[in-house]
Amino acid sequence: QIAPGNAALDQSWWGGGQGSILASSAISAAAASSNNQQRPPPTDSSSSDPRNNDARRQQQTSTNAKQLMQLMDSLNRLGNENAQLMREVEDARAARAEAKAAKDMMAKFKAEYGQRFGKVK
Repeated sequence: QIAPGNAALDQSWWGGGQGSILASSAISAAAASSNNQQRPPPTDSSSSDPRNNDARRQQQTSTNAKQLMQLMDSLNRLGNENAQLMREVEDARAARAEAKAAKDMMAKFKAEYGQRFGKVK
């Protein structure tokens, strides 16, 4: 059963709470891949300036990192929501089992009561 305060379930998506390590490693990989890409051929005189290319590449890397962080936050949020839903499902399952047990006990009591009442008559 899943306990309501089960921290392991909340962190299971991240492998035990390693989300920040995963995010920083993904950002590093994204930055490295953008630095290793071939430079596109210059299309005008301003793009031949290495400072403009570096600034554009740095801005793109920054944008990619921001998008990656947003995706990681979304992924974390979805994992937490999934954990909450799983807890709710488990709680509902436990409530159904408890209700079934109570119903079975009432049916057993009714049968025993009927037998005893029949003997008294």
